[in-house]
Amino acid sequence: MRVELIIVIIIGTLKSFWCDLTELKCDEIKALSYYERYYGIKCTISDAVGDSSSTFVIRTANNYEYNKLIQEVEFSTCKFYDIPKDIFPTFPYLRKAQANNCGIEDITKYNFQYASELLELRMRSNKIKKLPHSVFSQMTSIITIDLSANQIEEIQNEAFAGITKLQTLTLSDNRIVKLDENLFRDLSSLMYIRLDSNKLQVIDEKLFASALNLTEIRLDSNEIAIINGDAFGALKNLKFLNLGNNRLLNVRLGETKIERLFIPYNKLTHLDINKNLKLLYAPYNDIATINFNGNTEIVEIKLRQNSVSDISNFTAQTKVEVLDLSYNPINTLNISSFSRMSDLVKLNLEYTNITSASLTFGTFAHNFNLSQLDLSYNQLRKIDFQIFTALNHLTHLKIDGNNLTDIPYEQLKSHYFPKLSLISINDNDWNCTYLSSMIKSLKLNNIIVFIFSKMRVYDLNNVDGIRCVPNNTQHIHWDTAIEHLDDQDLAVLPGKKSPKDPSFSGDLTSNLTRIWNRILEIESAVMRIDDTLQFNKGLSAFQEALTSNNNEERDILVQSEVGFIKTILIFMCFLISIIVFVVVAKSAREYIMNHRIYFPSDNLRRSTTTIQTAMEHVM
Repeated sequence: MRVELIIVIIIGTLKSFWCDLTELKCDEIKALSYYERYYGIKCTISDAVGDSSSTFVIRTANNYEYNKLIQEVEFSTCKFYDIPKDIFPTFPYLRKAQANNCGIEDITKYNFQYASELLELRMRSNKIKKLPHSVFSQMTSIITIDLSANQIEEIQNEAFAGITKLQTLTLSDNRIVKLDENLFRDLSSLMYIRLDSNKLQVIDEKLFASALNLTEIRLDSNEIAIINGDAFGALKNLKFLNLGNNRLLNVRLGETKIERLFIPYNKLTHLDINKNLKLLYAPYNDIATINFNGNTEIVEIKLRQNSVSDISNFTAQTKVEVLDLSYNPINTLNISSFSRMSDLVKLNLEYTNITSASLTFGTFAHNFNLSQLDLSYNQLRKIDFQIFTALNHLTHLKIDGNNLTDIPYEQLKSHYFPKLSLISINDNDWNCTYLSSMIKSLKLNNIIVFIFSKMRVYDLNNVDGIRCVPNNTQHIHWDTAIEHLDDQDLAVLPGKKSPKDPSFSGDLTSNLTRIWNRILEIESAVMRIDDTLQFNKGLSAFQEALTSNNNEERDILVQSEVGFIKTILIFMCFLISIIVFVVVAKSAREYIMNHRIYFPSDNLRRSTTTIQTAMEHVM
């Protein structure tokens, strides 16, 4: 009985084992090449399903030499509890493994026990919650690990122990709250790390102390309020740092060589930058002062919606090309504010409370390379465009929301901005008739009148979606129009006198009367021209009618000729048929005559007797 029981247990165990055994195979084999150089084969395994009790076997050609050629394995549309560990001993020279969006919940060091040759591991969009101690320690050649968009809450100490060749680590979009200060101790080759979109609150001073080769750190979209000590001070190779969308009150950059700093959406009130910084992106803070620490290399400064009121220390930034100070309470500009920024290309002064008095001769006198200028939503009721004479390269001008009533629109391109291609003029106090004339003139000069779709007006008086003020009195730029007429243009005016002639009347009413009379004369001439055109049109219609009649007569003649030809052809066919019939009848008659059968008598012809009876008649 005991022997039988043991056999039953063994059979049950084997049966259970084989029932949970799942076979995996390469559904697609693809050659890998890089710059037309073959370097291996990619195996794609699709639609495989397994849970925590499943055991996987890889079905291959059972050829070790063939398996060595497999360089990449991708699990596509699969559902696993953990990554199948047998792929690594089956493909001993595997370089890349991908198991994205496979529902994986758990990984241990046993999953990667034979992954010593693996260079790249990507397991994005799974359900991993924990990285245990030394989970990647067997992957001694690994260079890239991507575990983004999982549910990682805990990373045990030394989870990355032993992987000294790792260069890129991506842990973004998880639920990480805290990182141990020794977590990256062995990552001496690490260059890029992404920890964005987590729940980190504190960055320890020693967290990156051993990763001296770091060039890029992304910590944006966390809940960081404190960065202890000089956390980035030892990173001499750091070029890019993103701390945006956190809760920071201050940040220390130390002696780093950071070139690009992104720190928007924080609570900063003061900012100290390092000497090597070239790009500062810090909008949506509360920054009132900036200490440049002798930095003269910065190229781009974006400080939209802060509390900057004094920009006197910006004058030393001689290499700046992009400067955005919009939504800051600047109020006043000095002649020296931008005087040393000869490389300036884009300047945004939107919502800075500047007045017409702030824009004086010399404000933009040295900004020869400026191509985009935004002066929107300030208090510039009048703009003297003579102060812009140095801006020969300006292509974009925005002057929305300044309560403007007029600008020298006819001369914008000819006198001020020869390269102007776009202008924005919304939310001003334009007279509707004046605005209509201005838009037409701008379009004739190939200048785009720009308007945001959200700013387009539908329920108020507008021209092309731009709000305007209705008025019974037409807005006329009389002085401007007359001032720039040459002698030939003045010929259309009564008297043909120049504005500089003492006898030229300055009475606006009399001048308008003369113009009105001239308009009536032009309308009369237009009517005469229209009558002539109508006569020519009638003459053309008559000629077309004659041509149409001739065409109809020609068609009738052609049709009659065609009918006559058809009659002749029918007659000829009939005649040929008669001739053929006669010939055939004659030929048939001759044939019958030559082959006629003669009977000896009428009795023989009618006889139904035997041959012998017939012979008797013949005899």
